[in-house]
Amino acid sequence: MPMTEQEYMDEERKYGIVAVVKNDKVLYYENRGTSEMLLTCPMCECEDVYCVEYSHFRLDTFNDASEGGVVLQQAKRIAENPLDKESDFTLFYGAKGSGKTHLLHAIWSEMRRLHPKWRVQCITAESFVDEFEAAAYIEELDAFHKRYNAYDALLIDDVDKLVGKEAAQTALFRMIDFKFIAEKPLVFTASTDTPAFCPRLQMRINVARKYELPLVTVDGSMPAKDGICHCPACGHSYPLFSSTKTK
Repeated sequence: MPMTEQEYMDEERKYGIVAVVKNDKVLYYENRGTSEMLLTCPMCECEDVYCVEYSHFRLDTFNDASEGGVVLQQAKRIAENPLDKESDFTLFYGAKGSGKTHLLHAIWSEMRRLHPKWRVQCITAESFVDEFEAAAYIEELDAFHKRYNAYDALLIDDVDKLVGKEAAQTALFRMIDFKFIAEKPLVFTASTDTPAFCPRLQMRINVARKYELPLVTVDGSMPAKDGICHCPACGHSYPLFSSTKTK
């Protein structure tokens, strides 16, 4: 049977990976993009170790080339005061290499650090579409919307990649309206401030606070996609790709 809403959340919390099931058969596995995995501590065998990927993406390492540093100011405002009126809906846009992914994950990391009880979803537009289409295929769209509406904040990277995905755009339109009513913050990134969305979604995007990320030259490549693991039992911390074993 298709997974229940609670099973979706449990699997997402543990692994960031869930099985898409139809007629008691696993169709495929998909990554929810939560940037979390549940591991076993190599020191004390505790099974509640959380590894947060993208931990190298921090606000204090973001190279803000915007005039007056307004991009970083807005990012800090969102992370520190997500319920502030000026944090309700923000679109950061810029060319490839301008630091959009770095900034979005830095906001995600800082928001979770400052508001540990918040459920914050940070996901790529491609993963959002994959989840939506998988939910539609197994006739679980209600559960899909309930899960996304339950998040206290929603961050989507490269949201303009939803262009041409009309059904997914409609789903995002509904979520934006729900977040507005519930006063839950939204943070998107895109390559342009005017993606060619359907008219309804374009109207919603137009009310976002928009900040352009200038293209800057950096010395070196993107850090490896690693992470830092923390064991709540013994306090041991270690890199993701050390002697850890996934449950």
